[in-house]
Formats: sequence, C-alpha cells, structure tokens
Amino acid sequence: TACAEDTRQTPDPDNQAPSAVLVTALTETVGVPVILDGSDSSDEDGTIVEHAFSTGRDGEVLITAENRVEVTYLTPGEYTVRLSVTDDDGARDAVAANISVLP
Repeated sequence: TACAEDTRQTPDPDNQAPSAVLVTALTETVGVPVILDGSDSSDEDGTIVEHAFSTGRDGEVLITAENRVEVTYLTPGEYTVRLSVTDDDGARDAVAANISVLP
C-alpha cells in the first residue's frame, strides 16, 4: 500500500478534488513486474480522466486514462513511485509510495 500525501489542487472552488489511492507491492525482485494500481482512486463530483504514474526511474512518467500500469525494474534499489490523478474539471491529487527492488 501507499503513503498518503495531501497534494490536492482544485482550480474551481465549486469542484471537489479527486482522491488518489495507489496500491502496489512494497518489495519486489529485479525482473518481476510490479503493478501500480490506482483503481481505488475516486472523484465524488465527476470523473477521473487522467492517471500519471511516476515510476521513480529517471523521471519516467506514464500518462494514461487507464487506472493501472505494469512496470519491470531491472536494477535493484529504492524507488519512489507516485500517482497523480486529474478529474474532468482539472483538479488533481497525488500519492506516493516507496518500493524496494531486490536482486
């Protein structure tokens, strides 16, 4: 599971910001795919239209309408992954988690 990080941004005062939720393995082995799952993210007054998954690898960000992605780490180490969600009114929220990739 992920660590909560309150980074909600709401450009329209009448719009409620979405809530980003990231579920992932906290420890994995090199070469084994890791699922970054944002399917529990929600928006009470609209729809989430974009998921931006930062993989922690040299600034790589996967932007998609899909709520989950698969990432394979080829180098052991600590990676900070982040999910930022944007709703149909442009409001955003983000959450981060640390993944340990073992040899």
